[in-house]
Amino acid sequence: MVRNAVALERRDVRPLVLPETLLLATICFADMIQTLVVVGSGKAVEANPVLARAMAYSPWAFVALKMVSFIAPLAAVELLRHRSPNFIRLALRIGAIGYLVVYIVGSLHINHVLQLPW
Repeated sequence: MVRNAVALERRDVRPLVLPETLLLATICFADMIQTLVVVGSGKAVEANPVLARAMAYSPWAFVALKMVSFIAPLAAVELLRHRSPNFIRLALRIGAIGYLVVYIVGSLHINHVLQLPW
């Protein structure tokens, strides 16, 4: 009987933050760091006009704006995940894949490695 109670107890424990949320936050954070490095070295420009303006003002302004732009939505998703946990996990996975695809294709296009038809 005690084993069953422990098993039930373990099943009810939810992680504070989903692994998918941590993955997407890590991707966004890595993008931010890489952007700081390559833009700071003059090898690239920030494609997002709002973030480019923040970067022109100060790297710290860029960091603050970039972090708010991904931490706030991820926090909101985490707060709402109890309503539809399966949908939230799926949405976060799609978001992580989509972010990577857009980032990679955009980087290749901006650096003239990939010619897009549009």
